[in-house]
Amino acid sequence: MYSARMKITFDPVKNERNIRERGLPFHLVEGFDWDSALVEEDARKPYQETRYVTIGFIGGRLFVVILLRQMKAFASSVFARRTSVR
Repeated sequence: MYSARMKITFDPVKNERNIRERGLPFHLVEGFDWDSALVEEDARKPYQETRYVTIGFIGGRLFVVILLRQMKAFASSVFARRTSVR
């Protein structure tokens, strides 16, 4: 099992938009359970940065988090959404 502490940074404007649209501040990612997370590179289209779709738990609830890899370290959570069962 590999678990690394990463520096989480984000754009304050995107954070405010995510709070407004989804009620989720990006700082919640600090409580993300990396040990049980599923991580896959987001190859849906050619992004300028390497992006990862990450599915895992924060406080017992399932979330999807998109991460960007910047300057050889994961540095930015750009999207967080609660999952919903339909």
